[in-house]
Amino acid sequence: MNDLDLADQLLGCVTQIRRVLDTRLQRHGVSVARKRVLGALAAGPARQSELATALDVAPRTITELIDGLSRDGLVQRTDDPRDRRARLVRLTPAGEHANTLATATRHEFLAELFADLTTEECAALAHTLATLRTRATALT
Repeated sequence: MNDLDLADQLLGCVTQIRRVLDTRLQRHGVSVARKRVLGALAAGPARQSELATALDVAPRTITELIDGLSRDGLVQRTDDPRDRRARLVRLTPAGEHANTLATATRHEFLAELFADLTTEECAALAHTLATLRTRATALT
């Protein structure tokens, strides 16, 4: 198998995993992208700029995600007591509940996904993916 075929296979696998996970998360009113935001906010309120950096997304993308989550009542923006020019984003009780359900759904899906792999295969995959990520980062 050549490099192009291997890359196509890897990207196709990731795309399919994300598609299935997105479908399952929709039951809770979230997507993979929205779940990432909810998960980050589970640690506590944050500024949008901090979220964008932590999730490695563009500021415009995080604004659109937060706008949607806010419209759905899952997050709220509040004044930052440390800086009156800044706003904090925090989970609402509905957001905490959605995050809990989405986290459980994600864990269930991943358990199903990796069920046929041995411990050794999982370790080898983890090592290979870490190597590829390190190399990709070095090439940017």
